[in-house]
Amino acid sequence: MRILLAVFAAILAFFGLFFAVTKWHIHEVTSFCDAARPGTSLGTLSRIADDHGIARHWVSKGVFDDREKVWMLFVPVVETFGDITCVVRHDGTKVLSTKMDGA
Repeated sequence: MRILLAVFAAILAFFGLFFAVTKWHIHEVTSFCDAARPGTSLGTLSRIADDHGIARHWVSKGVFDDREKVWMLFVPVVETFGDITCVVRHDGTKVLSTKMDGA
């Protein structure tokens, strides 16, 4: 019986920790998205990412949208497998807009 309780406690602790870490990363990505205002230079965007605990590789690469002629960066909450993401649109020099998707 003690082993069963220990296993149950370990599982409960794991899921509790996962929930807490996920909530913290949602906060980091949301605050990054709020701080990356239109007009922010891409150099400043890297510093904002550092300040909010976002790995720089999320703000250094992007996808070019041929239809709208803008670059898009996707900064995900990794624990949600991209279901919650900050989308940053930029023209190669400055931020045009930001939007939280899935939050």
